[in-house]
Amino acid sequence: MDYSFRRDESSADATRRIAREQLERALSELAATSDVDQHVHSVRKRMKKLRGLLRLVQTSLGTEVFARENACYRDAGRELAGPRRAAAVVGAFDALFARRPGLVDDDARVALRASLVCERDRLIAVMRGEDHARAVAEALRRSLAAVDSWPLERDGWALMRGGFRKNYRRGRRALAR
Repeated sequence: MDYSFRRDESSADATRRIAREQLERALSELAATSDVDQHVHSVRKRMKKLRGLLRLVQTSLGTEVFARENACYRDAGRELAGPRRAAAVVGAFDALFARRPGLVDDDARVALRASLVCERDRLIAVMRGEDHARAVAEALRRSLAAVDSWPLERDGWALMRGGFRKNYRRGRRALAR
């Protein structure tokens, strides 16, 4: 499924469906053992999508549910930030030297890259060894179990109006600053 509202379902049902799909995919990606960096990156993107969805319906969810779920997704993304950031640094390093191969001598480039890869691998091992991924998965499973009880009684534009207006105001203020 895609991250979209469909005409054949209510806005509340679509919100819950989208949240469930994102959470289920994130849990699947956290369980993967190959290409850890790509899966961590995907999970972090899903957390951002979920937080965006929450902001859209935040006035319908209520303060307590919004705060709990938003904190869950925010914290999940933060738990996975270190390995992802280190992998992005390696990727940026490789891209830089692909465009500018003679920037520094080969021995220095190889040594620096080895150091960056070592740090990336260390952070991935720490994430796995300290059960960051397991802790994130457990939090996401609790959130998934709660999705069906989200208090979304309104439908259509009424479901999203308050969150949309609130976020639009925030955006306009930020633009003015």
